[in-house]
Amino acid sequence: MINTVLIIRVMTKCKQCMEHKINSQCIHTTSDAFNAIDWHNIWYNVCQNSCKYSDSQRHRQRHRQSQHNIKLTHFIKSIVQTVILMVIISFINCKPLSDAPISQLSMQLMDNTSHAMDFLVKFGYLPKSTKNSANLISDEQLKDAIRAMQSFANLRPTGLLDNKTIELMKRKRCGVPDVFISNGRRVRRYSLQGSKWDKTNLSWSVRDWSPGLDPQFVMEQFRKAFKVWSDASRLTFTETRRADADIVISFYKGSHGDVYPFDGPGFVLGHAFFPGDDIGGDAHFDADEQWDQRQFNPNDNPNNRDGVSLFSVAAHEFGHSLGLAHSSVSGSLMFPYYQTLDNNFHLPHDDTSAIQELYGPPTDQNWSPHSSLPTPKYTSTDRPNTPTIPKFSTEYPNACDMSIDAIATIRSDIFVFKDKFFWWLKPNRSMTSAKPIEIYRYWTDLPKDLKRVDAVYERLTDSKIVFFIGKQIWVFSQTRVDHGYPQPLTSIGLPSDLERVDVAMIWGHNGKTYLFSGSKYWRFDEQENRVELDYPRLISTAWKGIPGNIDSAFQWSKDSQTYFFKGHQFWKFDNRKMHTSDSYPQNIGPFWFQSLLCRNMKTTSPQVIGNLSSHLSANLNITLFLLNCILFYNFYIFYYSINIFSK
Repeated sequence: MINTVLIIRVMTKCKQCMEHKINSQCIHTTSDAFNAIDWHNIWYNVCQNSCKYSDSQRHRQRHRQSQHNIKLTHFIKSIVQTVILMVIISFINCKPLSDAPISQLSMQLMDNTSHAMDFLVKFGYLPKSTKNSANLISDEQLKDAIRAMQSFANLRPTGLLDNKTIELMKRKRCGVPDVFISNGRRVRRYSLQGSKWDKTNLSWSVRDWSPGLDPQFVMEQFRKAFKVWSDASRLTFTETRRADADIVISFYKGSHGDVYPFDGPGFVLGHAFFPGDDIGGDAHFDADEQWDQRQFNPNDNPNNRDGVSLFSVAAHEFGHSLGLAHSSVSGSLMFPYYQTLDNNFHLPHDDTSAIQELYGPPTDQNWSPHSSLPTPKYTSTDRPNTPTIPKFSTEYPNACDMSIDAIATIRSDIFVFKDKFFWWLKPNRSMTSAKPIEIYRYWTDLPKDLKRVDAVYERLTDSKIVFFIGKQIWVFSQTRVDHGYPQPLTSIGLPSDLERVDVAMIWGHNGKTYLFSGSKYWRFDEQENRVELDYPRLISTAWKGIPGNIDSAFQWSKDSQTYFFKGHQFWKFDNRKMHTSDSYPQNIGPFWFQSLLCRNMKTTSPQVIGNLSSHLSANLNITLFLLNCILFYNFYIFYYSINIFSK
């Protein structure tokens, strides 16, 4: 008979062995309990194996935990390494090659220098002798040539071969030079040394055809191109088959007997010669180009079409045949770089002014290419007198309710001129004194009976301060006038009948100086100390949304934006869209003289608030992204840890 008491005793010891992990002592004690029975060895083995199993399970658990710890360590290391690599890569990517100065470009220009030098020589920015003596060109000469090319193309004139400049140098364009030199000076772009036709009825013919083009299609495109010019001028064009036509059109490949060889598809599309004898007026097109013969679809984006528009190129080249050089006005037909035109294209104002200056307007129009724009009528805002508005002395203007004569950034501060006074504002528009200063007390060489100044600006080249007063120009070093000043406006190339300059400013978009008077403006060459030869132009041509006869304009150092002033209002100009910004005009006083607590809070600087909001929004988005990454990482570690310790 089996001793039941002994069995219970053995089972209890086995349970104690497994639950309390007593190991060998437990096993021996359990073994003693089996002495009274013959089969105690069986139970002994069972109990011993149970204890060993418990030990093995604990060992595996410790091993798994150790492996998890190792994996976690590797995971954290990989995260840190990834972050470090991302920072390094971002730092490298944020150091563009194009920011290197010209003297450091010798290595990177090995691939681009040949094309760049050819480009600068071919299109008039460097003399032709430069091509065979590139090693003799100094860094400064190369910088000047690149800067001139960038200015002409409306790029920022850095003098560096940055990505935008290199891309533009490879863009499809006309083969006629941008710059012509005559007696060491640039030639007026409207005509070349007086080169123009002495008649207004011109004949044209096609002599050499392209074998891949349908003649009927070609003739149709040429007729449309000539019509662009006849619609805007007194010119008429007669189609003929005579070889001695005024304008002879040909398609050629490569070198073809003139000084402008073609280069195959993709870069120079054509060229034409100014009016004159022999080949004067002739137009040549590259026969290797892929000319697009598809019919124009107004629903298509012409810039996405693979082929080159013959109509677009011909309209441009025929402008040369009529006597026009290239224009630096982006969007004008005579801009040297390729642009597609639709069938309803009309000649832009800049080109219209040029062609009418040479040949006059259509016979049914009165020629007035520089006619003044109608001046909008502006009235001051009536403001009730409240205690929050400072009481101003009658001895000087009320800054809260006035127009201004001139405004300028001088040493980064804002100088506002009205009558014989000026206010000195910090870049954030704060003021140390609400009372203005008399102009002649600061610039003591100015006349003591000075009533007003017309325009003021600080030159970038030498930090000298330039005043325009009536028909005179004054140049100051600090507060003392330079020797030889004042000088007449005609000394810088302005017309003798110009009564005054309304605005003088440096445009932040290209760093050039611009002068405004009435409805016209000039671009001023600081190096030559003269206005450029292809000016004046109408303000409405480039400065969309700006009224004529403006009072003043300047570039604010705080945001590098351009602001125009007229009457009691001002406009912010969007340099990218080439148009005034939304929510303008606004009143001058409440914004620029905010320290005086001027009323009319409805005009409180929405553009500054908008810019600040955009800036804060961008920073906030970055901060939230980083916080989310940290939160996700912490959540992952927490979840990972729970899984480890729950097993």
